Amino acid sequence: MFHVIAILYTLFWSFPSDDIDVSYNSALEAIVINGLDKNELKDSDYDVSVYFGVVSVSPEIPKIIGNYESVASQTLYKSKYGFSNGTSYTVLITSNNKSKSQYRFVVTIPKETLNSSTYVTMVYPTTDKLPMNQLKLYISFSESMKTGNAFEYIHLYKMPEGKLEEDAFLKFSDELWDTQRKRLTILFDPGRIKPGLQPNLQMGLPLVEGQKYKLVIDESWLDNNGAQLVKGYEKTFEVIAQDKTAPNKDNWEISFPKQDSKNENTKIKFFFIIFSLNEMKIVASTIDDSFGESFDKVAKMLKLGYPGGPVIQEYALKGDENKYELPIPLRQSPKIEFSYSGLKNAVRLLIEKCEPIDEQKIADIAACFQKAAVTHIMQKTKKLFKIKAPQNFAIVGGASANIYLRTQIEELCQKYNTNLYLSELKYCSDNAAMIGRVAIEQYKIQEFISYEDIDIQSRLKAM
Repeated sequence: MFHVIAILYTLFWSFPSDDIDVSYNSALEAIVINGLDKNELKDSDYDVSVYFGVVSVSPEIPKIIGNYESVASQTLYKSKYGFSNGTSYTVLITSNNKSKSQYRFVVTIPKETLNSSTYVTMVYPTTDKLPMNQLKLYISFSESMKTGNAFEYIHLYKMPEGKLEEDAFLKFSDELWDTQRKRLTILFDPGRIKPGLQPNLQMGLPLVEGQKYKLVIDESWLDNNGAQLVKGYEKTFEVIAQDKTAPNKDNWEISFPKQDSKNENTKIKFFFIIFSLNEMKIVASTIDDSFGESFDKVAKMLKLGYPGGPVIQEYALKGDENKYELPIPLRQSPKIEFSYSGLKNAVRLLIEKCEPIDEQKIADIAACFQKAAVTHIMQKTKKLFKIKAPQNFAIVGGASANIYLRTQIEELCQKYNTNLYLSELKYCSDNAAMIGRVAIEQYKIQEFISYEDIDIQSRLKAM
């Protein structure tokens, strides 16, 4: 039996020559073949084919798209899309002479060694006692994380027996990450929390009063660079009675950002009713990023640089604003407020879907984003006008430089016979110029403050 197997092996596999050496060169990003000039292939043509994984000499799978070239005594094979770390590839070398000799090699590219630096900073709520009807947990990370398959790394155990509660969380494909992918929101199954629903009747509440639980986050979770977490994370908590107390806004405390804060979420922008230079009333505001900031961040996603407003507008002129469908934020909400975090996330997902990205795709994405962003701000502005159309209306800040927005605001003001005030475009790119203009008006009315009372600090940068 042994001899039969040996004969078949010889028929179907050609043993490689000792003179031929095949390896992977990470610097060249190519499979390098040495020794073809020292054997029977020296004076003949030959073909080089590379296949994903370990395959036979007559593979049924398609070969990897790429090309090979001879450089001195070496033959280099480069894949069109690159080779993956930690993956094996089969290299088949076939001569085109009468012998049709074939040589087979398997090359394994080592995994890239990545230094771990990302960790779980906190799980919210931070308290060690949670109500039986707790709906959400928030997991915060120090750096951006890879999305998808989050619940492969998140586990909830009932203590002290350590029983895994597999159905405690609501698991779905669209994970609830913030725009920077540093905070993940996970939900306890609402169907089990709400009384009377079938999941609640069949399985009960996901958390049981008086019971202790341990939330475990595996260190094998990968960050955006493909590195594992520095270490895992555990949170033990006790479940108390249901919380049925309605929130009371009178008990809320508002924490204002510190002077040197760099948190982008503190940059809230407003709609004002202005009565005089120093008398105004806020009538609407953003709940996260402003109109202009959303342009900056989308431009960053598309690798277009900063500031984003002008470059997004320029690309949008060359794109099809109806190519992709993006959500209009708060379309169904009756409130007059603004939000761009959801739209930015939708753009991020669209960019990932459209990869690889070329110039035309960038133009189309820019046009579709600009249309959605302006449609959102116009819908809310129209609600304000319907309540009471102002006699005068102005757009200030970087947003006032967007021609797409200007055009639609002009049409709205014409409809309601409202006077529209717009600065020349050359005065719309720098907020310092606008602040200086206000300073002129304050100077005219001799409204000064002593330099000793100015509570500001400059941030000096080392040259």
